Amino acid sequence: MKGRIGCVFQGDRLLPWRSALDNVMLPGEILGMKSSRHRQQALELLQQFGLQGFEHARPSELSGGMRQRVAITRALISDPDILLADEAFGHLDEATAETLRHDFKIIAKAGNKTVLHVTHSIDEALSLSDKMIVLGRPGKVINIYDNSRKEDAQTLRQKISADLRSEA
Repeated sequence: MKGRIGCVFQGDRLLPWRSALDNVMLPGEILGMKSSRHRQQALELLQQFGLQGFEHARPSELSGGMRQRVAITRALISDPDILLADEAFGHLDEATAETLRHDFKIIAKAGNKTVLHVTHSIDEALSLSDKMIVLGRPGKVINIYDNSRKEDAQTLRQKISADLRSEA
C-alpha cells in the first residue's frame, strides 16, 4: 500500500497499558497486518533502536529517550513513504537527542523516506536537513536554504539567525 504517513511527536503518545512491542505493532494492527512477519519486523526495529530486552516493558518502565525510540519505531513499522516529525527530539537531553537524530536519519535515508521535520533548533535542522524552510509568524516563509551540499554550517547558522532576528 502506497501513500502511508508516519508521525513522531514531541511527546511519545504511547498507550500506557501496552508494552513497547505492542505499541510498535499498533499501526500494523490497524492496517490489518497481524502476522508473525510483522511481529518480527517490529522486534528488528526495536533492536535497531537499542531496545532489545525492553520489548515487554510498559511505557512507565522506560526512560524518556527509550519511549521516544518506541514512538519512532512505531512510526516506521508500516514502512511509510513520508515521516512527519514535530519536535521529535526537543524534550530529550542532548546526548540522547543526538543519538536518536543519527539513528533516525540513517533509517530514513536507508528506507528512502521523505521527512518533514519541524524544529526550533537551528543545529538540529542543519544536521538533519537537505532543505530548510525558515518560517516567521504567522507561518510566513522567510527563506529557503538548500543544505544538500552541506556547506559551512556556521555560515548557514548565521544566515538563519539573521532571518529570524529580522522577523522578531
